[in-house]
Amino acid sequence: GVATYARTVRDASQSLSRLPLVLDARPAPFLPAWLAAVLGGTRDLRSLGSEVGRQRLEGDDLYRRAHIHFGYHKRLFRLRSRAHPFGIMHWTYPVPIQMTGWVNLYTVHDMIPIEQPDLTPINAVRHRAVLDAITAQATGIITVSHNARRAIIAGLGCAPDFVTNAGQSVDLPAPTDAQAAPALPGDLLPGGYLLILGSVEPRKNIAGMIAAYAASNT
Repeated sequence: GVATYARTVRDASQSLSRLPLVLDARPAPFLPAWLAAVLGGTRDLRSLGSEVGRQRLEGDDLYRRAHIHFGYHKRLFRLRSRAHPFGIMHWTYPVPIQMTGWVNLYTVHDMIPIEQPDLTPINAVRHRAVLDAITAQATGIITVSHNARRAIIAGLGCAPDFVTNAGQSVDLPAPTDAQAAPALPGDLLPGGYLLILGSVEPRKNIAGMIAAYAASNT
């Protein structure tokens, strides 16, 4: 899911930069976060130096502030790093934030909240407003499948070269001769079961997958 995607992007960044930056959002009390978000303006990030092959930037309650800010101002929450005035920021979810002076890339995993709002608890109207604001100001959108890319281009009216399908990353350890095949639980046999990985929610259409598996006679 999104967490796996974000983790693999973070790990891959070390192969793209000598010392990649990681943005941390430090928790903060709600009232100061609300007041700061409502007042607007560009927020300066703190530079915390490097650790374990990365440099860190930090801000207070950034994601909650960004959503509060967008709710009031209908525009992206602006962040700034005086220590790093330019760079590339890869937001792994369509959050209403931008790094000023940087290339801003946003991952949009699908258009389900817009196309089929009954399948997700996400507010479709607000989500569409965030996507429209991102489309107007982003350098580009990243997605994880050809189908999602087509839906984003059609749904947001983007130019085709604005949306890039990077695929969904998978991080699996290489097998070794010493590794034995894991034992299956109970009376399961190889090829005799269906394994579905994911959360149990309407948009996963688990019932449809089970029905399709049953109809396949495999």
